[in-house]
Amino acid sequence: MDLKYAPGKDDQLPPDFQGNFLFHPRWESWIIAEDDAWFYMITRSVHAQLVMTSKHPDAPGLPIYGWSYGWMFSSFAAAVAAVSNWSPETQDEPAGWVRRQTHFTRTRKAPRREEDPDYNRPRCRHGSYMDEPCRIDPLYCATSDESGVPEWEAAGRPAMW
Repeated sequence: MDLKYAPGKDDQLPPDFQGNFLFHPRWESWIIAEDDAWFYMITRSVHAQLVMTSKHPDAPGLPIYGWSYGWMFSSFAAAVAAVSNWSPETQDEPAGWVRRQTHFTRTRKAPRREEDPDYNRPRCRHGSYMDEPCRIDPLYCATSDESGVPEWEAAGRPAMW
């Protein structure tokens, strides 16, 4: 996907890196990329949260919250790198996110996901593939054999999957 730079900023790398992109004051987000249907934005937040906002908010089936899908990244640069290497038409979610921030835990499904089945395998809520140990919470995540068992819940970590 092609990144969308602010006018005159495509050849500069300022220290904060965010200055390369257009800041949208209404959404309080930087517009990183766009296609015919979506804006790909990083919100102003403590963490780098990449969100997909529909260009057609009145389309049936979309939530009224302002954005439809979201993922947390370790940094602004990591989110930008994920967008620049992502193919939203064939890949469900960008690579490298550390937590899914989607409303009601909805998982995005790419329109042509069958073209990239290895990439679109099931993932835990932290972004790891379900057949691999979770890179964020290997002991208590759903990829662990302990997930959801009474001992896990007794430790004060309620089942979420």
